[in-house]
Amino acid sequence: MHEPKLYCFRVIFLGNVSGIPVVVLLTKPDKACSTTAADLSKVYTSEDIWTILSETSQKLGVSMSAILPVKNYHHELELNSRVDILALYALRQIMRYMDSLFDDYMDRMRVM
Repeated sequence: MHEPKLYCFRVIFLGNVSGIPVVVLLTKPDKACSTTAADLSKVYTSEDIWTILSETSQKLGVSMSAILPVKNYHHELELNSRVDILALYALRQIMRYMDSLFDDYMDRMRVM
């Protein structure tokens, strides 16, 4: 298993303070273990990925549900639906967080 590298930006911590939902994109899940390298659809059932998600959650102080594995296209010549599904799932989760944020904002505006 490769040692994961954590790249933290101040925006992540500003998001926690200001009430903006925090989402962490975990890239290169196919490099993290042999299971996901062979079959990217097993990213959520891999014990190695689960360990990385747990460690990342503890180090950054975010919920495991806010850590989303995605794989970038960087040398593939053809589209791969398993790569697309991870990206689309991450996008859907980000949209849900933002929808919830806007709902909360609108509720606060109605009270004023």
